[in-house]
Amino acid sequence: MKEQRPRIARLTLKLADGTVRALSIFDAEEWPERNGPAGLVRVQDGETWISRDGSKYDWHTPEAVGHLLSSILREQMGTMPPEPHITPDTPAGTRVRVKTAAEVGREFTTHTRSAPFERGGQWKVFVLGYRYPLPLECVNRVRG
Repeated sequence: MKEQRPRIARLTLKLADGTVRALSIFDAEEWPERNGPAGLVRVQDGETWISRDGSKYDWHTPEAVGHLLSSILREQMGTMPPEPHITPDTPAGTRVRVKTAAEVGREFTTHTRSAPFERGGQWKVFVLGYRYPLPLECVNRVRG
């Protein structure tokens, strides 16, 4: 069934091999029942939702959408993926303040359980108190 929520953007890519890819981009906040985080998006490629880990609901940064476009173009060109980005300076054990859409208006201080890692063009990190990794945009290092 066609998604009824309003799109932020729709990108249609007509590739050299004759295939057409239609990417629809939705504001994650359109899924309040799934705690869609502010500032992130949900992406649909044709009728398939883009997910890095196979979960039904996955949120992406706008930069991750750019990474997706880059990977589609690299696939068409037959070129190798780019060099990895410089890792953010938030090693395991760093004291951080977490603010997520799941707890609207609630912030709390905790520590990272892992160093940041890149998954699907988005930086993520495990923090104490969460079973799944959070986007690094939701985690701010506490200075001092």
